Amino acid sequence: MKATPNANLHRKEADTQSPGTPSGERVMRLRCHLAKAFDGCEVALSAAPVWIAATLAVMALQAILIVTHRPWLDEWQALQIALQSPTFDDLLINLRYEGHPALWYLILRGLNHLVGNPYMVLPVAAMLLALPVQATILFASPFRRFDRLLIAASEFVLFEFLTVSRSQTLGVACSLMVVALWNRPRWSWAFIALLPQCDFLFGIISLIFIALRWRDRAISWPFVTLWFVSGLVAAKTVHPMPDMATAMVPQKPLKAFSIWLAEMSALGLPFQTAGLVPTWNRPPPIGINAFALFGFLTILWLETRNRPREAIALALFIGLTLLFSLAVYPLSVRHLMLGAWLFILLLWLRSKQGGTQPNIWTRSWLFIIAASGLATAGINLALPFDRAPEALAEMRKLGLTGKTWTAFPRSDGQGVAALNDMTFERLTENCRESFIRWNIPAEHLIRSSTQLEQILARKRSAVGRFYLLTEYDLPDRPGLLHKLSDIPAGYDGQRYLLYVVGEDRPERPHVSPLCAGAALPLRHP
Repeated sequence: MKATPNANLHRKEADTQSPGTPSGERVMRLRCHLAKAFDGCEVALSAAPVWIAATLAVMALQAILIVTHRPWLDEWQALQIALQSPTFDDLLINLRYEGHPALWYLILRGLNHLVGNPYMVLPVAAMLLALPVQATILFASPFRRFDRLLIAASEFVLFEFLTVSRSQTLGVACSLMVVALWNRPRWSWAFIALLPQCDFLFGIISLIFIALRWRDRAISWPFVTLWFVSGLVAAKTVHPMPDMATAMVPQKPLKAFSIWLAEMSALGLPFQTAGLVPTWNRPPPIGINAFALFGFLTILWLETRNRPREAIALALFIGLTLLFSLAVYPLSVRHLMLGAWLFILLLWLRSKQGGTQPNIWTRSWLFIIAASGLATAGINLALPFDRAPEALAEMRKLGLTGKTWTAFPRSDGQGVAALNDMTFERLTENCRESFIRWNIPAEHLIRSSTQLEQILARKRSAVGRFYLLTEYDLPDRPGLLHKLSDIPAGYDGQRYLLYVVGEDRPERPHVSPLCAGAALPLRHP
């Protein structure tokens, strides 16, 4: 019998499996189309049912995590600035208090016009980026099948980069396209030029890509010029205003170094906890984190010891995060995790160019980060990421949503303000805000409950009875402070405690100006 054309298709060793179902063929056709976009397709239009089920499960899990995710401070802040800034000029001014380029905010602003519901903008933005990223990893990456699944299910990719929706999601998508399209220089260069528009750290990653292109003697000066202009525009939008104060408190060098070491350990074991309680944006438990950091650095050394370009690129990026943490303020776990992402991208480039696949130690690390990713996914499906909706429900139950509220720290009220289109008074100023303009460092000086109580007493004298939302459990003080409710923390670790301040004082009519100038309501027509 004469063989059919499909029977003569070449198969990669990793893809030699028993014939699949028609649905399996459709998935493999999708992979074939994706692979053609990147460098050609040599796979048969068949696949093992287990592989099909696993890839569909990862994609479905990613979608479920995005749909069920509750935003936190940075996500709300970006959405509110994007939608509540009345004009483009107002948007640019607000960004100069943020330190982020405009691209992500413009995407959110544009999606709002298409979606029509501000509370759907973040999940839609995440979905539009996350699913193509996952499809590229699963169907068009040069790794073994099992390794692709591990990377796609890793805590970094599955949750940190693609579920929590912010400019980092955009940067991860653009940097992935750089390496996936590496052999299609024009497209790859276009995404390199976009990276400075995502974030400062992605601007550094774009420099690493340009250095790799230079070493390969594949520089395109028109695209380098485009990248340079993109960088200048990004620098202009993030240039801080004279009165800007950083959201994070700068630390003394020794303390900053110890924080950096602890949080770097999450690259080796990205299962984050506060003590023994799973808590986002924290390093692994004490006692384990040292082994996790040592293990990750050892894997980097074993994988790159004979590849100086990769070793230098990783050392420069990791060293820069340390320098920034010492000189400005400690970077968070989620920022440092880009070091692990850069490592994966460099492995991708190596394998794509015919180099070796990840070694056994790296594959063991991939297994650990995938197990952490699935555990994190399970926690987030069982436990709300943030409990701002419960705090708002409690405020409504008590009939207090129309009252004068303040928050300490200021960021604690962000989710409630966004969900209810309300404003919070600044604790140390006579103005109110829904999103935060980072220009008042006074709160950084409040280091004890005694100092906080003194400030609350002064505000009580100025405005009469008002209400406080905070994450701190403060003692009741007759005539000053009385706890109304305590909402336990979600996975992000933020408690919501509600207090009345000056319960024995009358409420005075008090309308203060907006701290950030003109602002539209989040749900404006």
